[in-house]
Order: sequence, then C-alpha cells, then structure tokens
Amino acid sequence: MPDPQLDQNGVPQINRSPSAGQPESVKRAATVACQSILNQVAGGGTGQKARESLLKLSQCMRQHGYPTFPDPNPTTGRLSLAGTGIDTSSAQYKAAFSTCATQAKISTQGG
Repeated sequence: MPDPQLDQNGVPQINRSPSAGQPESVKRAATVACQSILNQVAGGGTGQKARESLLKLSQCMRQHGYPTFPDPNPTTGRLSLAGTGIDTSSAQYKAAFSTCATQAKISTQGG
C-alpha cells in the first residue's frame, strides 16, 4: 500500500485501491486490521478523541512555523488549508506535518 499523499488542503489522501501482486486474502485482512486508522485519516475522524488529535496537530503545526495553520472545523472535524497560503508540497511542511502527526498520535500510514 502506498504512503498517503497530502491534497491541496494538507489532508492525507489514502489510495484504497488493491495493492498489486498481493493475494486478496492478505488485502482483506490488512484492510480490516487498519480500518479504524483509515477512517480517521481519510474521513477526518469521528468523535471527541479524533477532534482532540486534530486540534493537537493544528497547535503543533503553528509551533513548527505555520502560524496560519487552522484548527479543525468544530462542526465537521475536518481541516481545510484553503486560503492559508501554506505550501503542502514543501519539504519543510512535510517534515513538520510528520512530526506533528506523530505527536498528536495521528497515523498517516495504513500499517
């Protein structure tokens, strides 16, 4: 399974298509085992715990050089970087995001 890529809003996008060369039974087992993580990352998460993790992520990103990094939307729980001017493709952003996702206990990998 490939690593997720960040979209223009900095939200990890997970390619859920089957991994080439793997038996169907292995793919199904991996999908079942990792479903809660996939749902949290791809769907913005649900529940108070996911919202708290995303808030920690936002706070950390601001501390790591992104003062315009927003808090998650209180209604949807999603983060949108639209209009912030943040370049999600830069090496600096990717390093900060990786550090902050780890600190906020947000998994950005399916396994």
